[in-house]
Amino acid sequence: MNDFSSDKSRIGLFFLTICACLTILLFSSIIVALPKNPLSTTVRAEFLVKQFIPQGWGFYSRDPRSDHLYAYSMSGDTDMLSWPNNKIRNVFGLNRYGRAQGIELGLSKLPSSLKWKTCDKDAKNCLDEMKVQADIANPTPNASLCGDLGIVSGSLVPWAWSQYKVVPTSKVMRVNVKCSKR
Repeated sequence: MNDFSSDKSRIGLFFLTICACLTILLFSSIIVALPKNPLSTTVRAEFLVKQFIPQGWGFYSRDPRSDHLYAYSMSGDTDMLSWPNNKIRNVFGLNRYGRAQGIELGLSKLPSSLKWKTCDKDAKNCLDEMKVQADIANPTPNASLCGDLGIVSGSLVPWAWSQYKVVPTSKVMRVNVKCSKR
C-alpha cells in the first residue's frame, strides 16, 4: 500500500512539474511578444524563448487594418467568395470550402503589368464601369473562381465608424479567369 501512494505522489509531482514548465514557457512567450514595458526580459532571455518558439504569436493573428481581397462575379451580382469562414453558409467554420478559395485566388497569378484602379465610391460600381483587363488561368483542379471576376483590395470600415455611411477607398481590377478543368 505504501508503494502505491509513493507512485501516485511521483506521478503528481511529475505532472505539476510539466504544468509549471509549460506555464512558464507560455507566459515567457507572451512577455517576449509585447512591446518594451516593465515586465520585459533581457535580450538574452528573449533570444532563449525565441529558440523554443521561433514563430511567436504572429502566426495566429493578422493586422485587422490590413487590406482584404474580395472577388465578385461580374456576370451575376454575387459574391464569389465564401469568406469569412464564420458565416452561417459555412456552418460557422465546419465547411472548409471557403478556406481553399484564398489559395485559389493566390494561385491565379495576376500579371505584374496589370494596374489596380483606385476607387473612391462603391467598389461594385467601379467594377461595372471597367472593362476586362486580362485573361488569367486558374490552375486548381476543383476551381470555384471562374469567368468574369472583379477583384477588390480594400480595408474594412472600423467598427467605430459603422453607424456612418463611410465608403473606404479601395483598389479594383477586372479579369477573366479561365479554369483548367471546366
